[in-house]
Amino acid sequence: MAADCPLTSGHCVPISLLREYGAEYLVSCRRRRAERESTDSAVRVPEKDVSRPRGLRQPVANRAALLLAVTAWASSSAGEFVHPLDVVVDAEGTVYVADRRLPGVWRSTKTGFEPFVVGAKRFREPLNAVRCIALDGDGRLLVGDSATREVYRIGSKGHVVGLTSKPSEPGAIGIPNDIAVDSNGVIHVADLESHRIWRVPARGGKPEEFASVRGPRGLDFDEDGRLWVVCHGEDQVLRFTPDGRSEVVVAGRPFRFPNDIVVVGETAYVTDGYAKSVLAVRTGERPNVLRKGGPLSNPVGLTARKDGLIVVDSRARRLFRVGFDGTIGDAEEPVGPDDATEHTTE
Repeated sequence: MAADCPLTSGHCVPISLLREYGAEYLVSCRRRRAERESTDSAVRVPEKDVSRPRGLRQPVANRAALLLAVTAWASSSAGEFVHPLDVVVDAEGTVYVADRRLPGVWRSTKTGFEPFVVGAKRFREPLNAVRCIALDGDGRLLVGDSATREVYRIGSKGHVVGLTSKPSEPGAIGIPNDIAVDSNGVIHVADLESHRIWRVPARGGKPEEFASVRGPRGLDFDEDGRLWVVCHGEDQVLRFTPDGRSEVVVAGRPFRFPNDIVVVGETAYVTDGYAKSVLAVRTGERPNVLRKGGPLSNPVGLTARKDGLIVVDSRARRLFRVGFDGTIGDAEEPVGPDDATEHTTE
């Protein structure tokens, strides 16, 4: 049965064909149609046609954008990740995945993953560019969106509420790249644009500057309430006390491109996208490789469980279970509540 794709400008494409042959099938059809129209236009359209807006009929030149958009549509229809960036597990064992190009949030079910909240398709509208996800003090979802420069709270039924901005004025946050919540429920946001870490009241409100950090990528709190930060600064792992005093955990720049951090006991774990690895970090020690190489391709977000880590890979478009002993396996089956750990990180 055919279904209309809103991205094909009136084309009717069988979902079965799209899933079997992928987005290239649709792109090739549009390319052939464009070539026929180009041949016809050489006869019908004057050489200088000012009545038609520039770029209106140039599907070949926009193949890359079309391919990306159609891939997102086809993947969401098939229940597949498009560009996953972050993951969190709630107290019931439900896994939520932030997907930059869905755009929105996936939720695990007994049979796999399904879209939980789908964001707007237009830039500067809610959840158009989801980058990070976390749980607040009451176990509700928090999502950072760079398209609207906002942090949203999502209810159990998918209701979305902005926490920092008023309709008439922008918030202080630029590009929220990670979220962590302290024991009092205060929300901490890593902002790649302003090179700041912001604090937002648990109920929402105006962000307040907590610390200035060059290129903050990931945040997490340890058992003592200290905030660990992985960043692109001269010292790539820092730790902050609740009153804002900082100390260096890992001096220098041992990571090629750190993406996220999670703390378990006395050990922190960092994903390094360029190195295709997950590394273990202890205070005053050089990072040790926990897992490197295949099947990891570009590990980004991660969260902790009792038996190990769940790691998001944006290039492989998969979730992996990485044990504390370095073993790795697929993590796309449901996670039970006994496996979930009380951990508020992205």
